[in-house]
Amino acid sequence: MHRKHCGLAQNRRGDKRTVRRIGHKIPPPKGNTEGPLKALIIDSWFDNYLGVVSLVRIIDGQLELAKKLE
Repeated sequence: MHRKHCGLAQNRRGDKRTVRRIGHKIPPPKGNTEGPLKALIIDSWFDNYLGVVSLVRIIDGQLELAKKLE
């Protein structure tokens, strides 16, 4: 990202403009939101407070809050 597009999070300067610009530069996902859930597990780890934490990329479908995965 070009230097003039960066903000300073410590002072909360430029954060809204920066997020807006990033949102315009990143294309929307190309998956089928109405299809069955298909995801790629990128990484997973164990946290003493949360338990197993997984980083996933959703390819198709949708995840809903508190939905159980099998």
